[in-house]
Amino acid sequence: MFSVRAVMGLFAAMAAGVMPAQIAPVQLTIEPATLIRGRTAIVDISLQIPNGYFIPAETRGWLKGAWLQPDSPWLSRGFPTYPIPDSARLPGSDAPVFAYSGKWTVRMPVDVPPGLTGPNELGVRFGYQLCDSRACGAFATLKSTANLERQPIRSNC
Repeated sequence: MFSVRAVMGLFAAMAAGVMPAQIAPVQLTIEPATLIRGRTAIVDISLQIPNGYFIPAETRGWLKGAWLQPDSPWLSRGFPTYPIPDSARLPGSDAPVFAYSGKWTVRMPVDVPPGLTGPNELGVRFGYQLCDSRACGAFATLKSTANLERQPIRSNC
């Protein structure tokens, strides 16, 4: 069942207006892509925010905006392309903030070094702060990996 400490922690978080960390999972999916050695590939990352929740797209005051980046050994010399955000009202405020909700996709450039060997596993990290109409949770990081098809450098003959 539940420990007394866990129940007391939940009540304390609710009284403080803070959401429990495991209330609604954010889903992250790395879509299939082909990586060509010596080139930059565009990898689509799909995110699903649960109904009734939003993720700030911008850093403002105590809010931290969402970010996405590849894990080592992968790099990205370019910035991900995020969709145009909507706006949402901050809990306890009339001020709107740019935010994402529902299902959306980020296009992330991934540089594939010419001599890269080893597994085809691409890892990404997504940093976010999940909010609803009453409160925002603590900043969290979600990690995901996927095996992608990798091809050798193509000659232009």
